Amino acid sequence: MHEALTAQIRECFARVVWTHKVHEKCADILNSYESGIKYLQILLSTLTSSGLIAVLVINKDCLKIATVMISALLTATTLIVKNFSPALTAQKHSQCAIALWNIRESYLTLLVMLKDNQVNIKEVENKRDELQKQQVEIFKSSPRTFRRGYNQASKALKLKEELTFSDKEIDLFLPLELRKIV
Repeated sequence: MHEALTAQIRECFARVVWTHKVHEKCADILNSYESGIKYLQILLSTLTSSGLIAVLVINKDCLKIATVMISALLTATTLIVKNFSPALTAQKHSQCAIALWNIRESYLTLLVMLKDNQVNIKEVENKRDELQKQQVEIFKSSPRTFRRGYNQASKALKLKEELTFSDKEIDLFLPLELRKIV
């Protein structure tokens, strides 16, 4: 009775599952970058301080040059981080993923309602339209995803056979009661 609408909502559900995973992976990658940058800054600071002490004790030109180069590298790293904040962008990806999680669950609720014939078609269509508008608003303020996040999400979903949107694969995202193929 509601096959076309159910099929569309299943597709929307799968797309949200996918996009949610990509934003999660992007956040993970950027948090990892942030951590790496912080460790690099600590290392460079330690080397600069050690170099200064060594120059005072040993007073060799090669130590002076190495210390200046390490100090310059630390300054460059600090300037780069000043203009590029992986942690802040990761937080935005995480916020997007959380908002998409809510939409994903709302699509799941719509599928339950359709399966149990709990609402009329117009109500489901209105709720679908509302969810799509919410997605547009989320995407307006979300950071762009990037290839590495996409690749990691792809691997994560493929390993669980969750990548494509065939009935069988969408069914892997859904509880037994909502599956087309049992």
